[in-house]
Amino acid sequence: MIAEYPLTKTHRIQLARAFRNVPRVDISIECVLEDQMGFAYVDNAENPSAYMIRIGPFHYFAGDIKGVGAQERVKEFQPYNLFMSASEGWVDAFKQVYGERFFKIERFAFHQRICPLSI
Repeated sequence: MIAEYPLTKTHRIQLARAFRNVPRVDISIECVLEDQMGFAYVDNAENPSAYMIRIGPFHYFAGDIKGVGAQERVKEFQPYNLFMSASEGWVDAFKQVYGERFFKIERFAFHQRICPLSI
């Protein structure tokens, strides 16, 4: 069963440990860990082993993919949501369930640059 995980100090520390090796593609994970925005979900509120962070359509995964709760999370993933990054095993689990419907899209990063203007 998937449950929302209140962002208490203790839970945020647990989330930080779970997501420490998840590749960072933006600052969303940190925003949730700092309780600035977003939501966290776990497979078992008493003894979590699979974690998901969600900010709008962006989803990040960590923990043990082999558990029942993690498999449930994969199967319940809704269309028009974006799988952003995850710990080992999650990508393969999504590919196994969704096949060619699970595909990579190109993201762009915007950087502020000093642009000299000659007028």
